[in-house]
Amino acid sequence: MTAVLARQAGATLAYKGLLDTHGDEMVRLLVTDYDEHPIRAAAMVDQYWGMCVTGIIKDNKTNEFWGPAIAGIVEGHGYADPDPDTALAELILNEALGFLQASAENSGLGPSLLVDWGWHQLKSPTKQYTVLSRVLAGRFLHHEPTGLVLPDGFDDGRPEHTMADTVNAMRQRGPVLDLLWTTSGNCGNPCDGCCNMRCKVR
Repeated sequence: MTAVLARQAGATLAYKGLLDTHGDEMVRLLVTDYDEHPIRAAAMVDQYWGMCVTGIIKDNKTNEFWGPAIAGIVEGHGYADPDPDTALAELILNEALGFLQASAENSGLGPSLLVDWGWHQLKSPTKQYTVLSRVLAGRFLHHEPTGLVLPDGFDDGRPEHTMADTVNAMRQRGPVLDLLWTTSGNCGNPCDGCCNMRCKVR
């Protein structure tokens, strides 16, 4: 987040620090598990945040929800910034990191529509996402769309969570930007915050 945004709104990117906290371990895993050169591995981790922010803007700026999110979140709630696109993308990415942290111990949580944009970018460079999953959860945090048609009465015991469950799990670990949790992550179709997620961590 830029200094201007943080100063004017008192906002912080609380979960961005996860990349700093676990950065050395992510680099080590890239070197030992993927035979990356240490210099390249360090660059991959150092540039991970910036790559994801750029990707969020590139992939979603033309989405019908981008403009309203800029107006409602960045401009409408005091997140003034000379570059509102970057401000929104950083808020989204920060929240996605917090969501993954909460999901480490809570299988079946799902993101909002906007937070799902951040999750998609985090998993786009697959090596970085794999080692991020490892340091956060000790396993790969799978992105699993829901909607699989199963026989009537089938129950495999997997937990099914609502938006409120996801937000509550995040609150137990840190701050939540409520403005980013208004629709479920359902690939473009908004629904109210109490419905089941359209994609989940497994």
